[in-house]
Amino acid sequence: FGKKKIFSNLIKKNEFINYLKKIYPQDFQINYLYAINFFENCNKKFPILLDKSWKLRQKWLYKKKIKKYDMGNVAKSTIVGSLGNHFYLANWLLTTEYKLNSYKKTEIIINKKDKFSNSELFNYFKPKIKLTYDHTIGKKEKEIKEQLTIPLDYAIPLQDNLVQIHIATNIINNKKRIKNINKPIFTLSKKHKKIGYSYLKKMGLNKNDWFVTLHVREGSSKKDYYKERFRNSDINSYLNAIKFITDRGGYVFRMGDKNMSSMPKLKNVFNYAASAEKSEILDIFLGAKSKFCIATSSGYYVIPYMFGVPILMTNSISILDYWLLRENDYFLPRKIFCKRTNKNLKLKQSLNLPYSLITGDLDYYLKKLEIKIIPNSSEEIDDAVREMFNSLLNRNKIKNDKLNFLFKKTMNKTMKNYSNLKLNALTKIPKNFLKHNI
Repeated sequence: FGKKKIFSNLIKKNEFINYLKKIYPQDFQINYLYAINFFENCNKKFPILLDKSWKLRQKWLYKKKIKKYDMGNVAKSTIVGSLGNHFYLANWLLTTEYKLNSYKKTEIIINKKDKFSNSELFNYFKPKIKLTYDHTIGKKEKEIKEQLTIPLDYAIPLQDNLVQIHIATNIINNKKRIKNINKPIFTLSKKHKKIGYSYLKKMGLNKNDWFVTLHVREGSSKKDYYKERFRNSDINSYLNAIKFITDRGGYVFRMGDKNMSSMPKLKNVFNYAASAEKSEILDIFLGAKSKFCIATSSGYYVIPYMFGVPILMTNSISILDYWLLRENDYFLPRKIFCKRTNKNLKLKQSLNLPYSLITGDLDYYLKKLEIKIIPNSSEEIDDAVREMFNSLLNRNKIKNDKLNFLFKKTMNKTMKNYSNLKLNALTKIPKNFLKHNI
């Protein structure tokens, strides 16, 4: 049950977690799952319940006299699971570096048969992690450390609280601003630079050429198109934006894998995802050296993100993506059509509860809330790319953006629906989109 995959819908899951909560009222993991269930049901009580579960964990540590073993053991899924899970680990390391929690070390226990999501990417984390193979430790030690594994799949300990992971990112990013820390989480290694620039030369680019990475999730990689279609998008709606980039001398590298749909052959566009040259190193290099990344809510964007590259997050329906983004990033959400009023929801409403946390069981919510989710149009994506280009590359900074200033203030007021800690919205929404949907 801990894998949260037994039940096919929220109703059955709700019933079973409530049942477990009655039997084990003081158990940390049950209370943690109970809090996550409130999160998945778009209930604003989830921050309080997360904190309650964490306090139960602390109480349990002292009761069992194993507090001394609680040294920062995190789940191996951060390095052997989905690529996007590296984002959780990166944030964890930042919380320890900035002393936002009491942990000073990080340990990950893996099996020798485990396969890294990206072994080359793991090398950037390696100096800050104690990697332990389970066959090298005793059964009792392994059992204790597994019980003490800190849940990073949904939340992260922060200032004696347990905070939803994306929300915590906003607190971390604001901490960096206060400390005037402008450096990215990682800097590209000499080895990866050498291999990457050699690849660019082979493709006809030189060091002065600029390019953009593009990753549009389709659900083909994990064969979960229907289950998580709320994260999927159509590559064809990005073609106008691609042409805008190439018309201005830029290049576009489509990221992903060979299972992705075909796209038309376009000047200065490389379908790297399906190429024979695709590799772990080039996945990193292209993300790290791109001027910006046009992304959807899927794993790849975490690579350019960790190397300090600006992100244009498109086609998102989750407010969580908004809170994790930074000042140089842009957020382009999907619109939500309300069938009861026969109108699109205003942005202030669609990015608030209950609509803002729809992350699973899509059919359940579409029916319950009587809504329809509208993907970004080709024009909306093109307009967002133009604004990002002008802001980052054309040095035509967007001045007097009063709409975004006021919108951020509005978002800050909604913070209590997502966290017991103070949040400070950083990222921007494209001005034209904001103007027509606020």
